[in-house]
Amino acid sequence: MIRFLFGFTLGLVVGVVAGAMLAPASGREARERLKEALEQPAAEEAGEGAPAPRSFWQAFRQRLAEAAQAAAEAAREVEEEMRARHKELVKRDGK
Repeated sequence: MIRFLFGFTLGLVVGVVAGAMLAPASGREARERLKEALEQPAAEEAGEGAPAPRSFWQAFRQRLAEAAQAAAEAAREVEEEMRARHKELVKRDGK
């Protein structure tokens, strides 16, 4: 379930970015709208103690790092689950 939600969210983000970049608006307008859209939620998520990202690329890198961290965590969880299932099957089959 976590992998599905992660994949869905990542696909949604990639689709929004691609749609914004390929939109019929001028390149400058589309980039400015995308920059504003990314900076506003990032600033809200940063909270009081953390400074808000100052640029589009900082926000992009921050979100990419968060996505990579979530993917690594999901991979660890799946690995642990597979190892536990393997142990259970080996124990059950007596090998």
